[in-house]
Amino acid sequence: MQDGSLRKTIRAECFAPRQFLPLPLIKGISLSHHENCLRQMCPHGDAFNMQTETVKAALLTNHLLSHLVFNSRYLLNTGAKEEGLVKCPCLKPLECRTLLNYGQIGLGSESLWYGHPDIVLIPPGSPNIPVWFYEDPEHDMHSEDTTDFLSQNSTSDDLCKVTEKHSIFGDKAGQIISQAITHSFSEANMNCKQLTENKHLFHHTLIPTLTLTPDHYCVVMYDYENDILLSSGHQKMSLWDDSGLKFNLSAVLQIWMVLNHRFFSPKLDDVMQRDFSHSCNLHQTLKDMQVFDKTKDISFRHSFEQKSMKYFMPYSNYIKLENK
Repeated sequence: MQDGSLRKTIRAECFAPRQFLPLPLIKGISLSHHENCLRQMCPHGDAFNMQTETVKAALLTNHLLSHLVFNSRYLLNTGAKEEGLVKCPCLKPLECRTLLNYGQIGLGSESLWYGHPDIVLIPPGSPNIPVWFYEDPEHDMHSEDTTDFLSQNSTSDDLCKVTEKHSIFGDKAGQIISQAITHSFSEANMNCKQLTENKHLFHHTLIPTLTLTPDHYCVVMYDYENDILLSSGHQKMSLWDDSGLKFNLSAVLQIWMVLNHRFFSPKLDDVMQRDFSHSCNLHQTLKDMQVFDKTKDISFRHSFEQKSMKYFMPYSNYIKLENK
């Protein structure tokens, strides 16, 4: 990874010129085509302008995310379908003519966190990849006194409070952390099943999760085995270059690596892993609450018994609810 603390600690750095980025290689269509479908010079405009959150998610999925995984299969949350979207609402409808794909795939466990990701990418032979989408905050949440989460040995409850203060996602930061932790445990359960069938398989335990806005992206990584939480949420990681019309090439490459992390096996170096092992304190907290075993129930599913209010609530709110 290129930015901040993730760059210092993750063994996954590489850079590529525009012509070697994965998107045009997969689809045989130039990256510029997808950029022009989303943003052009005036008077042609911005496809995101005056659109709802679900429409914006559909645009980025069709013209970026789906091209960064093998086979380009995806499902949008059915909320977008309810808005009457059938075809991609980009700036070049006659050239694009793409029918949008909808489905209801949930993630989680009723006993902990659960919900339906905005986007689920479905590469064949690999686990589903959930992606969450939010609007950009109306004002800049970035502060000069940002905190490097690796430099503090805080509890996950404290971490949520720090994240909400310093993240460009503001009060959504705690929810984003809950989603990332849930995704990581779902991969843990899938890896456990695969290891039972083939003990010679190797699986990394540091799982990245992607969150997008029309202009920015955030990566949260949770190591489900060593209980370590990393986030890029305190940095302004832009999807676009300075012109606002072309994708930030480093961003495209980083997002591609996140979505295809199984091929890169991200891992903290041994010293970092030792020093920050169990620094999140989530394992112990869930054990104290006698719900740690419930993490084994986290998985992708089509529906949930909505008997609780744990719909991807921030971790700190979950603790308060359980302690009542």
